[in-house]
Amino acid sequence: MAFQLRIPQRKPWQAMADNVAAAAAVVGQRDRALFGVPAEQQPAAARLVADIAGGLRSVSAAIDARRAGACAACLCVCMQIAMAGIRGACAGVIKMSRLYASRRANGRTV
Repeated sequence: MAFQLRIPQRKPWQAMADNVAAAAAVVGQRDRALFGVPAEQQPAAARLVADIAGGLRSVSAAIDARRAGACAACLCVCMQIAMAGIRGACAGVIKMSRLYASRRANGRTV
């Protein structure tokens, strides 16, 4: 969608609205959005999904108003929320991979 916002004339508003609606449909399906998330991380992931859904509603409202600047700002906030969630999820993976690497370096099998 960010690429579509860069078109100087005749922005594809309907295509952008369709893309946001498709993303909102995925986020709206709680089981699908949280698939594969460990049980202990479900509450944090559910909050993240709710925040992303709110951001998508803001993007949709900006698209309906045909405000390119507001679309870009709302999309940026939505992406920042998603990236914060990914960084948080990756922190656990990185911690486990470091633990695995240190055990291998010490000659222990995992």
